[in-house]
Amino acid sequence: MGRFDDAEVDDILQMVPHVEYALAYGSALTDDKAAMADLLLAVKDPHEWHIRNLQNNPRHYALAPRLAGPTAITYLQSKGAGLYYNAYVPWRPNRLIKYGVISTDAMQADLLHWDRLYVAGRMHKPVQHLRAHAKLDAAAHTNRHSAVAASLLLQPARFDSDRLFGTLCGLSYAGDPRQGVVEQRKPEALARMHLAGLESEYAPHLASVAALRRDGTTHFELPTSLDARLPLVLALPSTAQLETLRELAGDRRVCQP
Repeated sequence: MGRFDDAEVDDILQMVPHVEYALAYGSALTDDKAAMADLLLAVKDPHEWHIRNLQNNPRHYALAPRLAGPTAITYLQSKGAGLYYNAYVPWRPNRLIKYGVISTDAMQADLLHWDRLYVAGRMHKPVQHLRAHAKLDAAAHTNRHSAVAASLLLQPARFDSDRLFGTLCGLSYAGDPRQGVVEQRKPEALARMHLAGLESEYAPHLASVAALRRDGTTHFELPTSLDARLPLVLALPSTAQLETLRELAGDRRVCQP
């Protein structure tokens, strides 16, 4: 399917009620043969949004939620990752979209705190922004910086860009039961496919890490000492900082008064 042009973006955003923020993600951005594109739509009030969308686009919803109504849909959305997906939505001839609806508050919380690492994890990887939102753009920047910090903390003293970005693309798979043997190499393959774009996107974040040294074009060096890696711990979401600091210290005494 490939990336959307301006006319296609306008067409998609006009098809649904107003959204505060929108992006496309997934393999369809680079696979011209993909039949369905994945979208994330952030809205201020999910209940009100579903009321309007059910009125305008009832067939976007499966029969059961369509009959259950907006209150039930919003309740389902509040569970799990905080999203509600409509899939196999006809868009243009021979083209389909799948869109997930999330509240702006839930999206911001996941980007900043990795509450669920679902939206945040998808936004570690290449995306196409369809509509900007100042607070969510800022949160997305913080999320990318946290992703760099976490990925660097998982590296040895010397590593290459394939390993670094493979780790980064795999962060959202940690603890995911769907990440079995079949998908084990998916993050690495994704990183290799998008290496140039990932390096460009994350270059400013990598440049801000004082202890990181680049050895040639593809290799990095980062001391494993606590002094070198402590700033990376502090760049993580707060929920991950304490546990990571304990692991780096080698014992729990670092957390004792």
